[in-house]
Amino acid sequence: MNPGSSELLNEIRKHCTKSEIGAVFCLAALFGLLTFAWKSHSVILFNGLATPLTFAVCGYLLMTLPMASSWVVEKKNLIILLLLSAWILIADTQSGQFLPALARDTHWLLVALLAVSITPLFRRLDHVMVVFQFVSATCILALLVSLFGEPGSRIHWLRPPIFGHIRHLGLTIGLFTILLYLPGGDSQRSKLFFRLTRIAGMSLVIWSGTRASMLGILVALVIVGLLIKEKQFLIEAVTDIAVATLISIILPPALPSSSGLFDIFGRTVRASSLDQASSLRLSMWTETISWLADHERLFWGAGGNGFARIQTMWHAVMSSPGHVQPHNAIVQILADWGIPGLALSLALIFSILLSSIRRSHADLSRALAFGSLAYIFVTSMFDATLYHLEFLIYFSVVMGVIIAGNQASARVNSIRIPKSFIVVMLITVIGIHLSVTNYRIGLPWYFPTR
Repeated sequence: MNPGSSELLNEIRKHCTKSEIGAVFCLAALFGLLTFAWKSHSVILFNGLATPLTFAVCGYLLMTLPMASSWVVEKKNLIILLLLSAWILIADTQSGQFLPALARDTHWLLVALLAVSITPLFRRLDHVMVVFQFVSATCILALLVSLFGEPGSRIHWLRPPIFGHIRHLGLTIGLFTILLYLPGGDSQRSKLFFRLTRIAGMSLVIWSGTRASMLGILVALVIVGLLIKEKQFLIEAVTDIAVATLISIILPPALPSSSGLFDIFGRTVRASSLDQASSLRLSMWTETISWLADHERLFWGAGGNGFARIQTMWHAVMSSPGHVQPHNAIVQILADWGIPGLALSLALIFSILLSSIRRSHADLSRALAFGSLAYIFVTSMFDATLYHLEFLIYFSVVMGVIIAGNQASARVNSIRIPKSFIVVMLITVIGIHLSVTNYRIGLPWYFPTR
């Protein structure tokens, strides 16, 4: 080795500790995972189990596990999680398709593991949310290039590039638009780049016609503004929305004329009933809950992917058939795990949030984490946000940021999780998914599911 190389290595060792190098590796791996999450829609296999993305999450956790200093969980949260896990197993055993149901429900286990693994990373490094910022910009720019570079004059409105579904596009881009309000550095060029990108993101959301995403953005930005208490932020957000709305009137070449701002207004105003204005979602929710109650499944649930299962196995009739999820997280959880599962899920989320909400001040990164969480909750009430593993990953990262802000939880009333136990769980998850690779939901949805 020449003297120059030795000096370089010595400088690296001098300024970078082993833990810092591990943290940087984890950040790079996180960037790859988040990028694959939104890009995974181009993977043809769609069985309701998100198998390719599941393996990617397991791979990320296994790769970064040796770098983690410790994984700790508050005792009360661990107890609730164990009770929820036990109830999920009970629901899955009664589903009639135990392994496929269990494979679907392992997504929630991965959410918990991912949040726990990311929390120490956020505590150790400042401005880790910048990873999300660059993922967001990469996704929006890649989509713009795909739309304007699409061969031919038009694309099918249901299947835009990358995402495969126009509403899914709107949900993802809406969340990424919020995250682009993170500080863009000291450079004016950098700040301008991220601002133009988020304006383009808002325009894409309006182009997509995803009303849930638009509502989620408004709620998220209001929450962020209230938390950081800066008038300038709200002025900037209102300006961005106004500019994006004006730009959205001009359709990109690849999108059909039936999408955009005027289509949203027309669909809402011309609706003859509230159910029609909701795109028949109200009927779907009431019919699902009525069927579960009539067939004694409202308490027990139907196991993972329960909403699809009650249609394919037990022949539940829906006025809007063919959907694999009910476009509502509460109805989905009721169909999967019943009333006890819903109660334990809400108890776990509120338990985690309660200690963090008590903090009187939030910096912009934590405020945006709360805003992003609000966006996910709002959109999950009207669409498939908490059904797809992609959004569950975003949910877990956002929860990791929020948990990291509560330093007390890292020191008191916590239990350390052995790494060997994590490895066993991840190998088990991979084995379950490998055993059901031939599973298909069985509904004629927008993707091949038979």
